[in-house]
Parts: sequence; structure tokens; C-alpha cells
Amino acid sequence: MRLITVAGPPSSGKTSVILKTLEHLRGEGLRTGVVKFDCLGGGDAETFRAAGFPALTGLSSNFCPDHYFLTNIEDCAAWGHRRGLDFLVSESAGLCNRCAPHVRGHYAVCVLDNLSGVETPRKIGPMLRTADLVLVTKGDIVSQAEREVFAFRVRQSNRRARLLFVNGITGQGAWEVARVLRAEAPDDAPLTGARMRFSVPSAVCSYCLGGTLIGSEHQHGAVRKITIEEEGGDRERGARSGERGGSAKKENEIAAGGAALSPRSPLPAPRSPAPPCSPLAPEFFALHRLPPPAEHTDLRTWWDAQSWETRNDAGWDFEHLREALDAYHAANAGLAAFAAPAPRFIEIRPGRDKSGVPERHTLRLVPGEVVCVVGPTGSGKSRLLADIECLAQGDTPTGRVVLPDGEPPAPTTRFTGEGRLVAQITQNMNFVMDLAAGDFLRLHAASRLADPAAADAAVARALDAAVCMSGEPFTAGTPLTQLSGGQSRALMLADAAFLSPKPVILIDEIENAGVDRIRALEFFTGGGKIVLLSTHDPLLALSGTRRLIIRNGGVADVIEPTPAEAATRARLLALDAELTAARNQLRQGQRLEG
Repeated sequence: MRLITVAGPPSSGKTSVILKTLEHLRGEGLRTGVVKFDCLGGGDAETFRAAGFPALTGLSSNFCPDHYFLTNIEDCAAWGHRRGLDFLVSESAGLCNRCAPHVRGHYAVCVLDNLSGVETPRKIGPMLRTADLVLVTKGDIVSQAEREVFAFRVRQSNRRARLLFVNGITGQGAWEVARVLRAEAPDDAPLTGARMRFSVPSAVCSYCLGGTLIGSEHQHGAVRKITIEEEGGDRERGARSGERGGSAKKENEIAAGGAALSPRSPLPAPRSPAPPCSPLAPEFFALHRLPPPAEHTDLRTWWDAQSWETRNDAGWDFEHLREALDAYHAANAGLAAFAAPAPRFIEIRPGRDKSGVPERHTLRLVPGEVVCVVGPTGSGKSRLLADIECLAQGDTPTGRVVLPDGEPPAPTTRFTGEGRLVAQITQNMNFVMDLAAGDFLRLHAASRLADPAAADAAVARALDAAVCMSGEPFTAGTPLTQLSGGQSRALMLADAAFLSPKPVILIDEIENAGVDRIRALEFFTGGGKIVLLSTHDPLLALSGTRRLIIRNGGVADVIEPTPAEAATRARLLALDAELTAARNQLRQGQRLEG
């Protein structure tokens, strides 16, 4: 049996993602079950049982969730063995962002919510830093830039983990999660005697024993007091120090300062010489609220000089700190360092339609061209785009095979969020960052371009393009929350054209965006990206280099433009210009009497 620990903040979508993933595993003939650790009651176990999965619920109530997990997980694993499960998923909410129910030798997953904001990965502790797989949910309803910045922030804390974007409602991405778990989760790893990847929070005080009275005279045991900065720079601590705890404190100090075990191995990882603190290090330490080291200080020397309280407050041990510092440096080299090289072409080999009838067309997509995808609602346009996004290898319902440069993709490309080749711009994307438009673009540029001059130039170009596409001009200082729907979509399109590292762009019905759609296509065509445009607009359909006709889930035909269609496009373009002029007259309060 394979034990998978899944953790993440409340409402991040853990249960939905687990449910969709288990459905894929069950479809492959595997027996799966769930144990849900929580503080208060909920209906998640009933949800799993209703879907046909055996499930346990453990409620810690007023007991520390991590301690509750540790004292029960062995019995839960035994229950899974008795049920003959192939996979047992343990779900636990990281209620304080410090909890981390990950066990060395067993596969660890962290689920984060893209709607929580791009700074969230910086606020999450060991459950993110020690995970093997990071799943990001709700990325389909934020801008492409925010998804990419979120991935950048994750990489600043955990360079080692895989990262995938998953939709817990539609299940998009859950198939890839199931594949990763099958390939990487160890089987029959021992649980008894195994160690946690990070120490659990600890406290033995009067409130732990049920006390409710406030006041120093009622506080006993391990008590910690806040340090308060007074005017004039004086520092005042509470009546009693936060360093009480005797031998328990010393034991924790040893655990916090000693070498960590590799998350996938029960043996200590060999130590390499501790690196000096490089020029980027002061920013890293400030980011994690750690005392700044002196220049050229050895990291181990600096760590050993810190108090137990400082190390415990930050939620680090030395090995994880060193990994995080390496990850921070790698992430600051730019998202391009994690992205796969842009392919010279993408080949799509035929699959089958919904009736099992084989497709007849092998497709070859090259940078710089716009391919339009047309067909009735429900005909299978989204399935084609999904096959391209996941680089299908004959293992999706259509049986299509997608080959970058004519070769099967590497697993790191297919099953890593940053390695994905495709960026999607859908109709329901929104901004969740409270920033000005220029600051938003600069944040995205900084996450993928190490050269500040190149980043500034890319930001200026993207902003100019966004203003050109939108009906009403705006400036770099305009807050995102004050942009209209058309202005927001224009900014998203410009960002994807000039700042996103993805070489393939999927655009869903740009005609509904309220932007200059012909100008938008020109920006993408000149940017050297492969663009697939799902559309019902005749002018757009005739503006592509070719169009794919989708019927009954399959590519029924591929149409190349003819001279007669070029003439039709010219007439439609003139009509569109007339309609645009009339629309502008209406906006300006003029009469349409011509």
C-alpha cells in the first residue's frame, strides 16, 4: 500500500482534488481510500463514501492536529492494509500554515489556492517546503501572469517538488496527478519507526490543560511572550521569558539545529560544505523574517549562532533552510530557467472521435501562425485544446498523440507546471492582485527576466499593446480593480504575448473580450508563438492561417484559406471597421445618421 499525505490551507480544494485523482486511479483498477484529519466536523468523509471510496474521519477537537495525526496515522494505515487498499490518502488541513503531516519515506503533497494571492507561498511553512508535489488550484479564474508568478513564488520556497495546476471542479489536471502518484509514490514503505519531515508545533501550558483564564498569574508551563518595540527603540518583554521548557526545549533545539533527513530516504543526506551568504541572501532572510547575516558568513556558522527561539519561529531546520536558499537563487534566475525550450513545431497525430471513428489528419503547428478551431458548442473543441495542453500520448479519451519537435515529451515537461508549453486565456479570468497595471506587469517580468533592463523594455511593450487593444486608454498607474472588462482582457492578452514564457497560447473566444481582436492577433503572430483560437467569429476564422473543423469530438476537416475567402475577409474587415466607427460614435454620444 502507498501512503500519500496531502496538506494545505483550509478551502484550498484538497478534497475536490483528491476525489478527482482517486477516480482516475480507480479507473486503472486500483483500490483507494481516504482518512481525513480535521479539527471540527464536516461532510468530507460522506462525500468520499458517496463516490464509492472507503473513508475514515478523525476529529482532533481541541487537540493539536499534528499530534493527533501522529498518534493515529499508524492505526489508519493498518485499517488501509486490512481493506486491501493500493493507495491510502491522508488529508490534513494546515490550519496555522506551520503544520506539516509529511513523513519521510512516504509521498507528500501540498495543495495551494491561486485565489489566495501570489504572496501565499511565502507564508506557508514546512508543508510546502518539504512536499514532493505541489498542486495549485483555481488557476483557471486568474490571469496567466498570476499563475506564473505564483509558480515563481513556490519555487522560491521549494525547488525540488513537482508543480501542477489542477481544477478540482472539472478535474482538469487530476489525470496527471494520478500518473505522478503511480510513478513516484513508494510502495510498502515502513511507517512504524519512520520520522516526520519536520517537527510538529509544541506547547505544554495551562491552556493546553483546559485553562481559560487570562492573566500572568494563570499561565504556567511553556509560556512565550511577545517582544514589543517601545518608542525610542527600547525593547520590552513580558514578565516571563518564552524560553521555558527545560529538557523539552533542549530536545527541540537539537531537532531544529541538527541535520534533516532527506524526505525520500530514512538515512541522513551527506552534507556538502555550507555556502556563504551571497548578495541575494539578505533579501531572502528579510523575506522570511530572519536576522541578516554578515557578508560572506558561512550559512552553517550563521545558523548555529541563532537562538532556538529564532529557528523555531521561522519553522526551519538547517537542511531545509539551505534547500530554500538554493531554490530562491534558482527562482530569481527567472521562470525561463524552469521552462522547457520552445519547440520548432508541434505534431498532432490523429486519434478518434466520440464514436470511435479514426481521424484522418496529422497536424503540424509552427510558431508565428494562428490556427482557428471552429465547431458547434459541445463538438470537442475544448478536448482538442486539452490534449495539446497535457501533451497527450495516446492516453486521453481521443487517443491523440502530441509531439513537440516530433518527439515524445520528457516527463518534466509533461508533468511540471512550469515545464508546460501552453498558456490559456479563457473568458472567466480575473485579477486578484490589488496592484496598479504597471506594477502588475513589472512583477511578472521580474519573476521570469533576470535582466532588469530587459524586464523594463518588455513591460513598456506589453503596456503599449494593452492600451492599443482596449477601447478606452489607461495608464501604468491605473489600479487593476478599476479596469473595465475589456481593459482587463487587453492587459491579459498583452501580458501573454510579451511576458509569458509559454510558446503555445490557447485563446477562448477573443471576440467576447471587448478588445480590438484583429490587433490582438497581430501581436501574437509577430511574437513567434503558436496560437490556437477557439472562435465563432467569421472574421477571426478567416484571419487564421487555417482552421480546424471539429465534429463529434474529432478533427473532421482542415481548411486552408482560398483567394475567394480572402476577398470575403476583406469585405468583412471593411464592415467591421464601419461597425467599430459606429460603436465609437455611440460611446461619444453622437448620432448615427450617416
